Amino acid sequence: MRMVRALCLSVVLPTTVWAQTARSDFNKCEQWSGDEAIAACTRAIQSGQLSQHDLATMFNDRGVEWRQKGELDKAMMDYDQALRIQPIYAQAHNNRGNVWNLKGEYDKAIAEYDESIRNDPNFPLPYGNRADIWRIKGEYDKAIADYNAYITMKPSESGGYCGRSKVWKLKQDADKTAADEQRCKELGGK
Repeated sequence: MRMVRALCLSVVLPTTVWAQTARSDFNKCEQWSGDEAIAACTRAIQSGQLSQHDLATMFNDRGVEWRQKGELDKAMMDYDQALRIQPIYAQAHNNRGNVWNLKGEYDKAIAEYDESIRNDPNFPLPYGNRADIWRIKGEYDKAIADYNAYITMKPSESGGYCGRSKVWKLKQDADKTAADEQRCKELGGK
């Protein structure tokens, strides 16, 4: 009987330790940044101990770190992996849209933001990101609609007001420009 218990412990303990290590790397990936985060994400991905949801999260998070380092192709590969695992992952679609935006592929970025919104209409970031592109493309009414949606979801953040003030300025509406610029500054924006 002791031999059976010893054998069971020798199987359970390494698996438990391995799972704890994977969870630790998962947490580090979520909390750290730069090369340290990329290394932690990679270890967590390679551990084989993550759920499908957590695995998709790790690919997405590592993609964010690659994007911040300017490694856009590596970021895109990680977002693609996240979406292979979890096709309706709104955050990964939004992040893939950000890469297309940085590459100047605005129509592809809009398609990703559309998909993100379709998958999670209550996720505010793709509205703000898509609004920025509509503004660049001169689609001011679409930009305002998206900034409005963003502001509705994130009324205490400056980004929506700052962006919308630029559109009002382009539309030559001085009163609305001034109101949004004021709110932007009150919330710490520039």
